[in-house]
Amino acid sequence: MSHFKMSYQDFIQSSFSPLVAVMCSPLVDQICKKNNLSFTEMIQPFCKLNSEASFRDPSGVMISIKNLRINVSDVNSRPPQPTMARKFLNESVSCHINDRTTTLDVGGINLQVPVSVPWFEAWRDTFLQVQFPSDHEFTKHYVACMLVVSSRETSPLDMFVQMGSQLQQMQTISPAKLPKWFSPAVLRYHILLHDNTEGDTPLAESLFETMKTTYGVNNVFFLSINSQQASTSETHMPDPWSQFLTRQLQSQSIAVDGVMTNSWSSSTTSTVHGSCLTADDVEKLRELVTCFCLSCLVPHVEQQIQHLTELISNKKGMSRSFLSATKRWFGSKPGVPNTPTPTITYTTDSTELQLRRLGDLCFMFGAYSLAFTAYHAAKRDFNADGAWLYYAGALEMAALSLFMQAADSTKKAHDYAEESIMTYLNSCRYGYIQYASLLILS
Repeated sequence: MSHFKMSYQDFIQSSFSPLVAVMCSPLVDQICKKNNLSFTEMIQPFCKLNSEASFRDPSGVMISIKNLRINVSDVNSRPPQPTMARKFLNESVSCHINDRTTTLDVGGINLQVPVSVPWFEAWRDTFLQVQFPSDHEFTKHYVACMLVVSSRETSPLDMFVQMGSQLQQMQTISPAKLPKWFSPAVLRYHILLHDNTEGDTPLAESLFETMKTTYGVNNVFFLSINSQQASTSETHMPDPWSQFLTRQLQSQSIAVDGVMTNSWSSSTTSTVHGSCLTADDVEKLRELVTCFCLSCLVPHVEQQIQHLTELISNKKGMSRSFLSATKRWFGSKPGVPNTPTPTITYTTDSTELQLRRLGDLCFMFGAYSLAFTAYHAAKRDFNADGAWLYYAGALEMAALSLFMQAADSTKKAHDYAEESIMTYLNSCRYGYIQYASLLILS
């Protein structure tokens, strides 16, 4: 009854795109605001690759990544608080009501039901946006961070060092706070942003040469934009940003009695975007994302998958403790009502969480067979330990991994999803179900 505009496989791939943080120096906003955009908004339309990427798995098999998309987000953005999240969910339903109905005979009673339910897709998209990142999964944790500095800063190179230190503090703060990071080895990508109408181009190019020496040629990018004044903007210049900004959730940090909270709003805009950008500038934005993904992100992911595989293999060679082995025989079964829910805490470097981390990394980059192997192994360990929240999460991702591989795996994927749902509801006492019911059973 819904009119889904893409295949479920494409939707799942889009929903689990790798998350990339963006940290900007103060003058970056001034450069981007000439186009009525923030930096993250400016590159948003170009975050899906037109070319195919690939990497080798630990056994040497080449994995092809088609339609890779990254999800960029300001490092200071935060999900809405539960009250606001419910408000957005309610609005997503009320704004997508279909008044056309048809008669349906149910047990001899004629009911008037909508001919379609467009609200469901709107509700599902909103649900996935307002999720807080969890500790039992890593798909909503940042895998990389773009450090963006204006060439007009007093000392751009010192600004990169300062922002790098700030990023390091975010990753090591205890107790851990938002934002959450995929691993301690979060990838950094250094972008020098240059305004062609105001900046000193030879100086900026000289700075960039130093950056290549300091950070490596694959970890830096020289982004020169604003090649024209707004008043001389080309007529009929396409606006690829409007589709991303027509209705979006925007987060702002507001200080209340010294405490930072989050305020969310929905916005509709008819503002002209990109008026200072030429066609060459737009192509440069597309080139930025392509270079980042192909030359930096994907090679980094290949190394991380190799590293995690070796780490897990070495740890798995050691025997598990007697207590853990006992749980395999006498632990309570998941999905059973009134089952006591033990509090299980894993260290960040535990084999169980490393398996989950490996599965999530493989899944986000299209290695679904390898992802399933990791999730399947992780769920066995979580089951043995009675860690039902972790178990349910691994089950649903194993289901999605099967679903993404082949049509003949759909039945098993459905069974995994069902068990995941029952575990969330009965053993975890979750007030909502994570993803499985939304993506497979809908």
